[in-house]
Amino acid sequence: MIDKHWHIILNPNAGNGKAEKQWPKIKAYLNELGIKYSFDITEKSGHAIALTKACILNNNLNILAIGGDGTNHEVINGIMESKNKGIQYALIPIGTGNDWARFYGISKKPKKAIDQLLNGVLKYQDIGKIQFTNAKNSSIHYFANVAGAAYDAFVVKQMGNTRSWLSGKLIYTLKILQYLFQYKVQKVKLKLDHEIFDELLYTVNIGICKYAGGGLNITPHANPNDGILAVTKAKAMSKLAVLLAMPQFYNGKIGSHKKVNLLKSDIVEIESSDNQILHIEADGEYLGEGPARFSVVKDGIRILVPRKGSEM
Repeated sequence: MIDKHWHIILNPNAGNGKAEKQWPKIKAYLNELGIKYSFDITEKSGHAIALTKACILNNNLNILAIGGDGTNHEVINGIMESKNKGIQYALIPIGTGNDWARFYGISKKPKKAIDQLLNGVLKYQDIGKIQFTNAKNSSIHYFANVAGAAYDAFVVKQMGNTRSWLSGKLIYTLKILQYLFQYKVQKVKLKLDHEIFDELLYTVNIGICKYAGGGLNITPHANPNDGILAVTKAKAMSKLAVLLAMPQFYNGKIGSHKKVNLLKSDIVEIESSDNQILHIEADGEYLGEGPARFSVVKDGIRILVPRKGSEM
């Protein structure tokens, strides 16, 4: 890391403004280490995608994002849309959930994260691809972590740009409980490589990595290098059953629940089969309405992560 020029994309609003507060200290530490860098600061939602693409067009191929899962999502979409295979990407996580960073064991303390990256290792990770196929939207989006439909995406949509002093895990847990009583379970048609399900589902998650919602181990069987999507399908259950299952959603043992199936598939197609709106989110960002098709871009991005890469 130290012998390269890095272009930084900073989201000052990440972590409820923590990123902006930490930025002077981060700059000072980078200068102390002798790391060469330039930077852009995002001004609005979606701006990091445009900044990333402009950065790559200017031949800045080492990109360091400072922000949370939303910033990470946007920068990776910018990288994928550029179709440049020479990018090296790293993240200093300052966000609410920090779920992608959690998987790789990247510290939430900026100086420690930088130290980890100084001694880090480059590796490739698969990227998820979402193609919307509804009448309103035929767009393509990418995700690096976990996508969700049904209740999961409903919660993300309802949360919007929630700002809070609470920790990520507590925010998401409270919102999951709050919106549980507003959500109506819907019938979903889920098509995998060799199976088709058409049933009432509480939620569906499609994972490249494992964590979502501030620490929910929602797709514990995910492997970001196997070229296959990990699918967690939870059938309709009572609100009490959802509450009782919360510990299993966090500890990675949700697959043992009688209403939950852990599956794998190259392709996932999903749509509503009862004329309800089927919401879709990815990496904690609300994207739109189904139907949608999910696939994998094998080794889609090259990332710099801690050498030992232990999960947090």
